[in-house]
Amino acid sequence: MTGSGSSTDYNGYQLVAVAITFLTLTYISITLRFFVRLKITKAFAADDWLMLVAQIIFTLSCSFILRGVHSGIGRHNADLNLSNQIEGLKWQAFATLSYIANMLFIKLSIALFLLRIAVQRRYVWILRISMVIIAIWSVVIWFYDLFQCIPVQAQWDFTIKGAKCVSGPSFIAAAYSISVMTILSDWLYALLPIPMIWSVQMSIQTKVTVAFILSLGIFASVATLIRLKYIVELGNNSDGLYTGTTAMVWTLVEPGVAITAACLVTIRPLLRTLKMRGFESTPAGQHTTLTLRNDITGGHWSTISSHGKDGQGQSHKRNLSVSALERLNGSGSQITSEGSAGEGEAEEYEMDESGITKTVHVNVVHGRASSFLKTGP
Repeated sequence: MTGSGSSTDYNGYQLVAVAITFLTLTYISITLRFFVRLKITKAFAADDWLMLVAQIIFTLSCSFILRGVHSGIGRHNADLNLSNQIEGLKWQAFATLSYIANMLFIKLSIALFLLRIAVQRRYVWILRISMVIIAIWSVVIWFYDLFQCIPVQAQWDFTIKGAKCVSGPSFIAAAYSISVMTILSDWLYALLPIPMIWSVQMSIQTKVTVAFILSLGIFASVATLIRLKYIVELGNNSDGLYTGTTAMVWTLVEPGVAITAACLVTIRPLLRTLKMRGFESTPAGQHTTLTLRNDITGGHWSTISSHGKDGQGQSHKRNLSVSALERLNGSGSQITSEGSAGEGEAEEYEMDESGITKTVHVNVVHGRASSFLKTGP
């Protein structure tokens, strides 16, 4: 491994510590998430599959970096022989490619999770449009990064003659591009749920806990900025294996925090099962009366007006949609009827909105609406 230099500088231990720490955190978090979805809510859906893919890619990223540390990442190029320099740069390049793919699957998983609880049309369309933009943007940047040199191996094997690579400014521009998308989506997915869940009947403790976990997405955007700073400083640096270590650290911190936060926000049903104080969905004795419109048609948006009282006795009104109820039916929601009722009579249902449970008294206005709640469209 040793080259012509004799420096003892080494900072690869930072990468080893970060990789082990976040591998541990993410595997614990995703295990809890899967336990909740498979055993408690029985609602393993597309967002869980995407998060599983993200965890696999994150594991690969950590493996690439750990392998790179073994080859020479964290040491000055001058302290390494030619073979180790090439190997170190190769694993560094693989880690960057896996980072872009990782963030794509994490973002899509978070967006799909939010779609499971989104009940207003504007939120649904914001999430759908953001998913399309993120997917296109990430795929373009991934292929740009992959083919920044022709042949591809020239990214790390600087001994290849006649290779053509993009200029330093073009590479920096691509780094800015993926960072802008990541930061904007981090803030969107961290802040959008606040108005979505704040009207849901949950204790203040629960709301604060959920908001805190979601705020970790904002921290992830800070990680993006820090990572970008060090990547820009690299530029045409000829000692990238040593000076690039800090950028690689944040390449692991960002997805590690994102996966952990996205998984922890789904474990509320487990906390409720463990009877942890403050995680009940609806205060005892509090009910909401829903009046179903008689124009409910499958696949169309129809309003369900909800009137009730909050803990302070103030009136409130919420609007739900048929599409939201369909998602609930398809994601392990519980809709149980107590007794039977004819048109205009009352029935009681319990619905579990991705871990947000509430008991409602339903005033059946139309027989077809009653049938919808009992059996689904």
